[in-house]
Order: sequence, then structure tokens, then C-alpha cells
Amino acid sequence: QEALPVYVRELGRGLAMIGGSTSFGAGGWRRTPVAGVLPVELDPLDTQSRPDLGLVLVIDRSGSMSEASGGVTKLDLAKEAVYQSSLGLERNDQLGVVAFDDGSMWALPVQKLPDPVEIEQALSTIGLGGGTNIRSGIEPAERALASIDAKTKHVILLTDGVADSNYSDLIDRMRAEKTTISIVSIGADANPAMEQIAERGGGRYYRVERLADVPRIFLAETVLVAGRDIVERQFVPTIALRAPVVRDLEALPSLYGYNATEQRPAARNILVTPDGKPLLAQWQYGLGRSVAWTSDLKSQWARDWVAWGEFPRFVNGLLDALLPPPTTGGLSLQARTETNGASAIFELNAADESGRPLDSLALEGRLLDPAQGGAELSFVQVGPGRYRAVVPAGEPGVYLAQVAATASDGQPVGNVSTGLVVSYSPEYSARRDNPQLLAELARLTGGRLDPVPAAMYAAPNQPVGIVQEMALALLWLALLLWPLDIAVRRLLLRRSDFAPVFARLRPAAQPAPAEPTLARLRAAKQGAARRTAAVEVP
Repeated sequence: QEALPVYVRELGRGLAMIGGSTSFGAGGWRRTPVAGVLPVELDPLDTQSRPDLGLVLVIDRSGSMSEASGGVTKLDLAKEAVYQSSLGLERNDQLGVVAFDDGSMWALPVQKLPDPVEIEQALSTIGLGGGTNIRSGIEPAERALASIDAKTKHVILLTDGVADSNYSDLIDRMRAEKTTISIVSIGADANPAMEQIAERGGGRYYRVERLADVPRIFLAETVLVAGRDIVERQFVPTIALRAPVVRDLEALPSLYGYNATEQRPAARNILVTPDGKPLLAQWQYGLGRSVAWTSDLKSQWARDWVAWGEFPRFVNGLLDALLPPPTTGGLSLQARTETNGASAIFELNAADESGRPLDSLALEGRLLDPAQGGAELSFVQVGPGRYRAVVPAGEPGVYLAQVAATASDGQPVGNVSTGLVVSYSPEYSARRDNPQLLAELARLTGGRLDPVPAAMYAAPNQPVGIVQEMALALLWLALLLWPLDIAVRRLLLRRSDFAPVFARLRPAAQPAPAEPTLARLRAAKQGAARRTAAVEVP
């Protein structure tokens, strides 16, 4: 939604909203960015005849509300439903929010409709609780509505629990106080008896299987209770302004309903209802155009229009009202930046079909900066058919310029647009190459710098590993050892049975030769012994 106002205001495009149950105030478009683009006010101004509404939303916050669907819990969807319901209210309405489990708490006491930020802050205080006591949630809502001054008082109860049977007296007291109650039951555990309670309370019962529908149901119920955003009755539109879309139309068919809105002072109201409410309105929004058709274009409210012979021409007229004026002269727009890059220069050249310069043009220009912010382009004529605008452009990014030209007699000349890219300052630009660093990396890793493509995959003087398959060899070895294993275990051979074989296979021990030194000592000893024996003989 934030992009649509920029799309129309800055880029000169068109936006149309067609009526129905999901459009204008009934569709929850109040206090949204789109509401400011429309040529109608979504809050009717007739506060005297309009009924004001006192609404209390009673939300179940028991432990079962932690159940998730699509990554979103029931309680989160309930909070979103409260916010969507607030979009169906107007400034003089009163809103309150009660959260209950075994007991109850006021997340938002009943008060004049607060701003969206306050509502979000109030919803953030609601957390998961314990059991489910529906009476504890309805009682404070009943007391609060009984104490306020409102023409319409209503309670919307959201729960996934089973209905108690101890609050029929409370529902009857609410009916006596002209307070109604509608019930939204979610999940498979909802008790069908809740429908009887809603009927007894003068409201409606919604059984919700698809949790994502809860916010939409809350908004629809709020709009229905308020009874002011949709008017359903037969009427014939009145032509208030002979614009091109209705210039040749005389007898208009009947319509059977419309969305209630109010006129904007600067808008052109082309068709109105019998009570003066806008039916077809148009206005200029920045460089673009916006159209509001508050009835629908299908069989619910416009069945006679759809069958009307002039209907195709009427729809084409609506589309023409959204388009920018055609270019009748030669317009060209160029953009450039100054040397220092701090400013952008836009130069527009204008000439008619014969090439003669167009002077004294009224130029309305808008510039869309990289942050999606808009700025005015003020052009000054600097030569015959030449105009120039200079604007600051210090932020890097894409700039889009749109210019509408009008002749001195008020006739539109045309629209022209262009774009401009502002780069970052040169100090942020990285060097394109660093051959010294690349050469160092190649040296440290044993690679090469800038090799030819054919040599990139060559790897000379480098060992190459080879993977050999061993499964087949191991299989043959297993087959050879298998019979031997069986034989050894079957014959029950002992180790002693193999001793003779091992003995024959073992080589005989040979005496080690005596070392020379020991041999000489032995010979000397033996010689001494012989000499001693010879001396002792008598």
C-alpha cells in the first residue's frame, strides 16, 4: 500500500477504486496510505443522522489459542481481527477490547477510537492464559456498554472453547439494555449451542474452519453493525459535471447500492446519488489521477448498467480518465550529474509537431529519490524551448523524474519521464586489479599466474594416485582359504601332531666358532699345565 501513493503522485500513473463490500470504508481502507489518494473521504461527515457505535471485542486467550495454522497462532489471528475491526470504525465510535481465560482483563478500556499505534500497543499486552470462562469475558463488556452513550452497542465474542450454560441471564440483560452480541467460533471444538446464544443475543453466529478468515469476518461484522458504509436501495444517478466520461450520456440506468463516502473539496464529482453523495469522482493527485466509482460493476448493484448498451463506452471513459494526457508536442528530457556528483541537472526540450520551440510552458515536475521520497522539480526556461532544473542528488541510487507540460492557454502538452543513476563517491570504488597480490598468491600456493587455457589442467611432475579394485582378489583368497579352514576344524589336528614336521624343517644347530683371543688363552693354559706336570716327575 505504501507504494501506491508514490506510483500515482510521483510517477504520474492512475488508480481507480470500484465499490463493493471490500472497497472504501467497508473494505477497511480507512487510515491507510491508499485512502489519501482517493478523491473521496471514507468517513461520512453527517454526524447528526449517522448512528455512532459502541463496540467491545471479547477475545479468548486460553491455552488452546496457542494452536497454530500456517505458522500463526489462533491468538495472533485474533489480534489481527481486532485491528481489522478497528478499520471499520469512525472517529466518533467507541472501542474496547477484553481478553479472557479463567478470568478477564481490559486490554483496551472503552474509549473514543484511538489511533492504530495505541491499538497495537494494547494488543501486545494480551498473552496466553489458562482455561476458558466465557462469562468472565462477557460480563465486563456488558457493564462497560451499559455505562456509555451510543446509539448502537455491540459485542463480538471470539472463542475456540465449548460454551458454558451459566450466562443466559447475562444475554437477556444485554438485550434489555439494547446491546447485541455476535459470536465467532473457531476450531473443531466449538459448541453448536453457541449459535443459539448468538440468536438469543440479537446477533450473528460465524463458524470458522479456515483460521485466516477470522480478520475478514471481524471487519465485515463491524461494518454490518455500524450500518453506514454500505447503502442498498434503488436510485438513478444524477450528472453533476459534464465530464468526457458522461458527456454524451442522457438517460442513465438505475443502481441498487453504493459505498457511502463524502466529497473532497478539490475533487471533480461527475455523478452523485440523490442525496448528493459521490458516485463517480476524479481528481489530480500529484502527477497522476485517481478515480472513485462507489457502486460496483457487477450484478449486485449495477445489474442494469452491465446490461446497458452504453456500458462498454462508459468503462472506456473511466479508463481514459486515469491515463495521462497524450503528448501533442515533442518533449524530451535528459538528466546528468554535475562533476562533483552533488547535484542532478534535468534539461527539457519542447517543440511542436513542426519543430518550432514551445516557450512559456507551465512545467510540473516531480523527482522520486532512492528512498522513495518525492521532491519538486522547478524548471527555468534557459533558451527557446529549453528548460532546466537543478536539484540536490547527494544520495547514491536511482532517481526517477516525471514532468507534465501545459501550454500557456491551459491545454496539456504531454508528460515525459526519465531516470538517473547516481554512483557512489570515487573513494569507495575498488581497484580493478592487483597483479602483485595475484603473483604472490600463485607463488605461495605453487601455482601459476595467468596461464594459457590449455595449460590450466596440466599437472607435470606431480604424483598421481591410482585406485585399484581389490574386491575380486580378496574374494578368490577367501575361496581358497575356505576349504582349508573346514579341513582344520574337521580333522581336529593338535599342535603336537605337527611337531615332527616342524623339527625336520628346523635347521641343525652348529657350534659357534671360538673367537681367536679365547683360543689363545685356552692353548696357553693347556701348555702351562703340561710344563707343571713335567717338573713334578721325580
